[in-house]
Amino acid sequence: MREKVLNVIQRLFLEEQFLIFEGLSLNDKLQAMISESMLALMLVTSLEDEFDIEFDDDEVDLDFFSDIFIVIDRTVKHIKENEQ
Repeated sequence: MREKVLNVIQRLFLEEQFLIFEGLSLNDKLQAMISESMLALMLVTSLEDEFDIEFDDDEVDLDFFSDIFIVIDRTVKHIKENEQ
């Protein structure tokens, strides 16, 4: 499941509007997104749409964008909750 979440994120970063982050690591791209609120929102909504989940507002904070594994872990947590 973690690999699928990572693939969604990587696919999103290939879209034209994300090319401003080209050459950065995934973690650096996430951290740069904080200054690009529309792109950050696109990441969150893409994950929500892809996995039919909904993040709570307090989950999508600065910490959310600090590390790719935080994004993956929070997404997987919601996927598992939906499976129950």
